[in-house]
Amino acid sequence: MNFKNRTVRQHPSLNPEAQGLYEAAEAGEAFKYCNVSFRRLSNDQIVEICGSGSFRATPRV
Repeated sequence: MNFKNRTVRQHPSLNPEAQGLYEAAEAGEAFKYCNVSFRRLSNDQIVEICGSGSFRATPRV
């Protein structure tokens, strides 16, 4: 999800290091990868955000 551009899209798989950090983070918890902060969303948060109608789907990269 890109909160700046208000878009949502499926990305390719993460590399092993990034995937490990993502999986170690609990839903709603922040984690850092390459000096950039990310927050793992719960399924309920994703559904709520997508259901708000303010995001648009973009093609997969």
